[in-house]
Amino acid sequence: MAMGNVIGSNISNIFLVLAITAVIFPLPVKRNSVILDWPIMMAVTLLLAAFLMNLEISRIEGIVFLILLGGYILLSVLQTKRNNNRKKEEVVVLKQHWIISVLIFTVSCVGLAFGADMLVSNASIFAEYIGVSERVISISMVALGTSLPELATSIIAAFKKQAEISIGNIIGSNIMNILSVLGITSIIQPIGTVKEVLRTDVPWMLGSAILLFLFMIPAKRGKLSRWEGAVMLMAYAFYIYFIFKS
Repeated sequence: MAMGNVIGSNISNIFLVLAITAVIFPLPVKRNSVILDWPIMMAVTLLLAAFLMNLEISRIEGIVFLILLGGYILLSVLQTKRNNNRKKEEVVVLKQHWIISVLIFTVSCVGLAFGADMLVSNASIFAEYIGVSERVISISMVALGTSLPELATSIIAAFKKQAEISIGNIIGSNIMNILSVLGITSIIQPIGTVKEVLRTDVPWMLGSAILLFLFMIPAKRGKLSRWEGAVMLMAYAFYIYFIFKS
């Protein structure tokens, strides 16, 4: 279920979250997202596809993911320091509210752990009840559930016309899904999968990344337009229909 969740979440992040956000408000495309963030996401996705050729993510491969995760975090920190243009007033506000931030973070982690356990348990029961495989449920309903925070954040930002970070956030989320979730999980216990994931779901994940890149590269507008968002949304609807019918 972990594998389907990650792959399905990466697909829904692009074909659903970015799509809906772009339909609400065209998303600015930053140059850094095209020349750095997307290539890293694509490289990590291709590496996952290569690791899955034997239908398993081993502990060694999980360690490779975690090493790459460390490098990605370090790169992100260096980039943030280089591009840090926050005002002094904003820094002061953050310092004044650190206790509240720690409290919210702690409560959120407890709620996340409890909710994740309930989600996985009930997803298995629901899959058996409606007569579909756990792969289909994990790659659709469970993955959608894990993408809801990104969806809510991106929609709110879009309505406030502050969606300039949405594409970078989604790309970063997809990278973290593979490197951290699969990396940590496979070290604890190697993750096996089924042939359908390699034959169907991985190509869709690669396709979503490629389509996003094709929509990002036209420099004449510098935006992910509403019609491009609509195309991705239709692609997601077709994907969900396809996996339930297959």
